[in-house]
Amino acid sequence: SAVNKIQHLEGGIIEQIMVRDGDLVEQGQVLIRLKADGAQAELSQTETRLGNLQLEAERYRALAEGREPDFTTLMVQYPELAQNQDEIYRIQTELDANQSEILEVQIKERNAELAQLSEQEATLRKSVDLLSQEVTMRRSLYEQGLNSKVLFLNIQRELNEAQGNLSGVIAEKARARETIAEANLRLNELEKTQREEAITELGRLGGEIAQAREALRKLRDRVDRLEIIAPTRGYIKGLQFTTIGGVIAPAQVVMELVPVDDVLIAETRISTEDIGHVHLGQPVTVKVSAFDFIRYGGINGELVSISASTFVDEDGRPYYKGKVALEADAVGEGASAQKIIPGMTVQADIQTGERTLLQYLLKPVYVSLDQAFSER
Repeated sequence: SAVNKIQHLEGGIIEQIMVRDGDLVEQGQVLIRLKADGAQAELSQTETRLGNLQLEAERYRALAEGREPDFTTLMVQYPELAQNQDEIYRIQTELDANQSEILEVQIKERNAELAQLSEQEATLRKSVDLLSQEVTMRRSLYEQGLNSKVLFLNIQRELNEAQGNLSGVIAEKARARETIAEANLRLNELEKTQREEAITELGRLGGEIAQAREALRKLRDRVDRLEIIAPTRGYIKGLQFTTIGGVIAPAQVVMELVPVDDVLIAETRISTEDIGHVHLGQPVTVKVSAFDFIRYGGINGELVSISASTFVDEDGRPYYKGKVALEADAVGEGASAQKIIPGMTVQADIQTGERTLLQYLLKPVYVSLDQAFSER
């Protein structure tokens, strides 16, 4: 049947040969095992790296969403990595909380200061009102000569001091309000910055996770290919390696596998002289050179393929390739039947037509008559 060429994509060093020429193998059976040569270690490292990236992504996702991280899906496989990311999350949230707490304390202190300043302002306003009335009264008495100038100037000075203190308190209140506004702004920006940084890191990690997954897929394929397996049930043919430690080149044909569950195909060479009498569908009798035809007979078949162009044999003679589908996989019958195996030499007799005995006897006459009435 159609022979499968068993190749290996990357090649490698042979660790174990599981078959020999002529062995019947089942589909999926291991034929050759190659040395891991660091591939397994690289696979484990990449798996660990991917796990750590996924844990890190969950940490940043929790920070962005303002919740606790959930490491349960990877905790069993990577307990130390999960614990490490959880500790980083705790430290980071604690630092963020400390920064927020400092700002909140400043806001609280300034609010308390603002409340005191408001009380001072109220007291000073009352003092200014009273002193203003007293100054008005003292001025009137002074102008009437009923009060000394010294008393008038003293009360005027007290009024000026009270007004100055009031202005100072009002300015302090303005500064306190400005400080509170700035602290609130910084607090909001801190929370916003923390979320933005988490989202940015999530974007970066998304790309790295995709790259790690692709690398992991390739490594898993590579590790899986360390075992060369049979693609179908069949016989081993043309095994190229018999020693441990042999080096298989990339894409090198390691062996051939002839399926046994397919239709058996015999390849035959058709001379250019006979090709005009041959066509698809013709019956064929295949004789196996390894078995006596008189004793075992041949195998019936059908011509199913003819090459479109010619090939040249070892002696330089052109020929066409033909393929014959066999009706059986053995010659002979009953207990004496002999199975044919890949590589056996066969002779294919293609039946090009049928003639009666009279046609055979009269053929020379037909030829003579044809030639008698023809001109050259």
